[in-house]
Amino acid sequence: MELSTRELTTSIESLKSRGLTVVESTKNAGVEFFGRTQKITAEWLVEGEKKVLTSVLDALRELETRIEKRLELLGGDFAAVEAASEAAALPIPDYDAQTAKDIVAELSRLSADAAKAILEYEKAHKARATVIRAAEQRLVA
Repeated sequence: MELSTRELTTSIESLKSRGLTVVESTKNAGVEFFGRTQKITAEWLVEGEKKVLTSVLDALRELETRIEKRLELLGGDFAAVEAASEAAALPIPDYDAQTAKDIVAELSRLSADAAKAILEYEKAHKARATVIRAAEQRLVA
């Protein structure tokens, strides 16, 4: 059975067309599979992160409770420990040891958010009028 040139050309074109269709279908399936895999991986990572963060938060809460109980047993003042912790988070190092004059001098270089943190801390703890006034002026500027 001999095929004519025309029949061979038609057969080749048909095979080529079917081959391109298979390649395109495979490509589309690969893209879809990759998209699904990416989504599943992202969801898995988010769920894993939630579990880890929840576990860490639970552990920290448990630790806080244990610390409070231990401080009570030792006759410690938890409020003082908490205040010291707040002071350590302020943008001026060793805040509670600084003089009002030192803090006022530092306020000009701080961001508005940092000045607000200083103002709130100062009002709640030391209540030095010069520091409060300077922080309020820094926030207005």
